[in-house]
Parts: sequence; structure tokens; C-alpha cells
Amino acid sequence: MSPRAVAMVAALLVAALLGVSVLAVLQARALDGERDRVAALDAEVTTLRTEVATLRDEVAAATAPPPDDRAAEEGDRSEADPPDDDPGPADLDALLDGLLGDGGQPDLGGLLEGLLGGGADADIGGLLEGLLGDGGEGFGALFGAGDTPGARCLLPSGDDPMGMLGGLFDGSGASGAAADEDPDELVRTIGDQVADLRELAWQDDVEVAFLDAVATRARLQELLEEEDAIDREALAVQERLLTALRAVPAGTDLEELQLALLEDSVAGFYVSDTGELVVRVPDDGRIRGIDRITIAHELQHALADQTLGLPDPTDPPLSEDADATLATLAVVEGDATLVMQRWGLEHVSLMEQLSAFGDPDMVAAQAALDDVPHVLQRELISPYLDGLDWVCDRYLEGGWAAVDEAYRSPPATTAEILFGEPVDPVEPAPLGTPRGYDEVGATTFGAAPLLWLFEAPGDDLDRALDDPEARAMAWGGGVAEVWARGEDTAVGLALADRSGPGAPGLCASMGTFVEAAYADWRELPAEAGRVWRGADGAAVLRCEVDDVVLGVGPDLISATAIAAG
Repeated sequence: MSPRAVAMVAALLVAALLGVSVLAVLQARALDGERDRVAALDAEVTTLRTEVATLRDEVAAATAPPPDDRAAEEGDRSEADPPDDDPGPADLDALLDGLLGDGGQPDLGGLLEGLLGGGADADIGGLLEGLLGDGGEGFGALFGAGDTPGARCLLPSGDDPMGMLGGLFDGSGASGAAADEDPDELVRTIGDQVADLRELAWQDDVEVAFLDAVATRARLQELLEEEDAIDREALAVQERLLTALRAVPAGTDLEELQLALLEDSVAGFYVSDTGELVVRVPDDGRIRGIDRITIAHELQHALADQTLGLPDPTDPPLSEDADATLATLAVVEGDATLVMQRWGLEHVSLMEQLSAFGDPDMVAAQAALDDVPHVLQRELISPYLDGLDWVCDRYLEGGWAAVDEAYRSPPATTAEILFGEPVDPVEPAPLGTPRGYDEVGATTFGAAPLLWLFEAPGDDLDRALDDPEARAMAWGGGVAEVWARGEDTAVGLALADRSGPGAPGLCASMGTFVEAAYADWRELPAEAGRVWRGADGAAVLRCEVDDVVLGVGPDLISATAIAAG
């Protein structure tokens, strides 16, 4: 099973909602401006009321009869109705009340409050606050991604303040009705729009198969049954590594978990070897807005494959470098996600995008993702969200030509994807081999998986290290090795520390991680390094200058041998 096919499962569905999140940013800014204008108007109304009250008092004082005549005048008024057109001060005040509302709140303000909610916590305003979260970070922060990924490449600017947003309100471009009438024409239309947007030219026609859930699962199963489609040895090694580091619960079957995600929540996929492109649609065959967004994403993969070439993670050097594979995948998925978002903002209406939040497929996909351990969630989502941010930066620096160049020379580490600057990793200290064990796997261990461990030690977000991103920035190289002795597993992490003065060092961070992930283990006195032991294993952390080595095994002897190098 290729890494991209697996990542496509839920990450695309989540990433497809980013357009709504970005839209929310835009709307929130506009609505904040309206609130400011309403507040200013309210202040003006308050001033007007004061001036009217003063004028009314002055008029009353000027027209009042002498004191001896007031009683007679009151008697005369009781015998006759006032004229209908009497412009007395009381009527003027009532008129203001009718226009401005009780307490001087203008009707415009009341209208906005009805839409936005008092204090921006109801109706449309509440929806936006729910999407954005505190400070506009809610959606991205859900997956540890911080500010809305790629927003800099989507916000309107220049002489056209609405930029790409025209389609949000009228769904210009490919309509749902046209899609139902002629899906092939829809694909051609979206294909032309994607090619124009991406500034690339199609070399060959692409056909899209629209399959319902049952047919999509069947086709995926056929692909996965092909020879070498699933690297079961690599999955077994990953299971041992993540279980030993307590990133996944003991007994987790990664193959079963990934297959379940594929069956339950795949939105679409592109097969580079054959050019096959599949999009899942409802049982009635209707092509929804979220499906058109999926089409745009997958068509960009096909377009890039024809013109730039998609990297093959099974070929060297990627096949031997897990971190470089993940970084390269971030380029491919970040590109397709940026294209998808820009296309969606122009051609998919606001209501269609908002309706995706309640779509049963989306709800099911999110529920399936929620059941996945945090490290695996982040591995699925990162190429789309972190990749989108990285590709957006390249686009702003040099346009699509700079993104094209990234296909030819992709970043070598996830540290560059996460933090924006190239990192030349150094070879960390060697790991020792525990006696009686056989090595079953070794590969690079990058800044991204290190960050994910820091975010949820023991797969518990409540145990997160403070400022995990700043801690992961200290990564300067890393390897992971896994050994087996029957059912027993021993693992080692060797990391190079490049933290600068005043920044969190990796030695301290790894010590804090062990304390949190293995909270049921007890730290023992040690002459050198740090040692922990529990009922089911032990860990030894050794730090020398810029080298940080962690050994974890079922006993203290094996953990010590790994850390000793």
C-alpha cells in the first residue's frame, strides 16, 4: 500500500473544508468591520438623543405659559384632542424610539446582532467563531497545525478585493445540475480550469470513474490484492516501533486499521501506474460540491504526473528514507490541496461548502479519524496541511514555477516542511544492538514524527509537552532502529541536537517525553544519563554534547545496551 494511497483516506476530506475555514477568516474580518461601524452609529445615536432631549427641554421652557395660566390651559386641553400633525417633543421622541429601538440601539444594529449574535456567539457569527476558534486557529489547531494552513495564498488582494471568492456566492463554474446531466463534460470543464489555474498543459485525456461506496471499496480491494501493494514487513516494523514508544496501544494492527480507513472514508484516489482516477459519490450517483472539490484535487495529481512526474516512494533513495518520503509527499499533496482550494473558492458555492460539514460521508470519515491514534492522525493529515503551508510559501516566492522545481528537487526532511528552512541533517550517534535480538528495521526519524510524539506522549493529548513545535525545531538528524526477539521488541532513537542558545534542548525534551509517555515507570538513580524501569520494560536516555540516544526494551539490560552504542 503506497503511503499516498493511505494518506488520501481521511486527510483529503478534512483538507477539503479548509476553503470554508479561509472563508470564515474573510467573513469574520468583514463582520468585525460592520460591528465597528454599528458601534460608531450607536454612539452617534446616543449623542443625537441627548441633543433631542436638550432641544425638547428648551422648547418646553420657551412655550410654557405663565404659572397662573397652566391650570386653565390644562383644562382646555382635556376638552379637545390635539391636532393630528402636532409636532410636539413627545412625538419626536417616539419617532426616534421607533427608528432607533429601545435604548438607542439602531435597527441596523439589531439586525446585525440577530445575524451575528450578541458578542459574536450566535447564528452566523457563532458559526464563524466555531470554525475559527480563539484567535482564528480552531480548525488548524484541531490537528496541531496552528493558523489556517495556506491562508496567505487564498486571501484576496490587489485591485480585485474579492479575488477568487466570486464562486462562493453563486457557485459559478461547474454546476451540480450540469454534473448530473453530463459527468464527462464536468470532468473536462474542471480539468481545463485546473490546468489554467496551475499553468500546466494536459498531455493526455483523463477519465474519471464515479463509483458508489460499495464499488469504491471493491476496486480498492482489487488494487490492494495486487503483488507488493502492501509492505507487510514495513508495517510490522512500524507497529513494533510505535507500540514500544507508546504512540499506539499494544496490539494495534496497522494494516487492519489502514484498510478500515480506506473502506470507510476514502473520497477518491489516483493511481500513477495506470492513470486510473476514481471519485466516490453517493448511491444515487449525484455529484455534490464536495465531490467536485475531490475531482479538482485528483485531477491535479494526474496533471502533475503527466507534466512533472510523481515521485515513487518505493524507489531509492525514498524507499530507504522515511523522513524524505514524507517530505516529498508533502510537496505532492500540498500542491494538489492548494490547487483544490483555489479552484473551490472560485467554483463551489458557499452553501455547498458549508453543507459538507453535515454530509454523512464527512461525518463518518471524521468519526473514523477520531478513533485513530494521534501519531497516525498526524501522519495522515500532515502532507495536506503542513504541505499546503510549505507549497504556499514557494508559490508566494516564485509562483507555480517554484512549485514545479520542488517536484524536481523536493525537500529532504520534514524539518524543512514544518519550519520552512532547509536542514542538512547530520549523522547521529550509533545505537548499540541488544544481545539476543535481531534487527528487523532501520530508517530515518524526522522532526515531524518527533513533534507528534511530543504532542501526545502515550497517545494522550493531555500529556503534551509545552511548546512541542519549539522543542522539535531542535532536530538536526535522526534514525530509528527496531530489534526483535520473538514477541519481545527493543527500539532505539538516535537524534542530533541543533538547538541554539536559549532554545529547548533535545536531551531535556526527550527526558520530559519519557516521563510523560511512561508515567507508570519509576526513574532510578544513575551515574550517567537517566534510567526508568516499570513492570513491562525499561528506558535509558544518554546525552553527550549534541547527541541524544534513547533505548527502550523489555528489560534494563537491553535498553542499556542500545543507549550505550
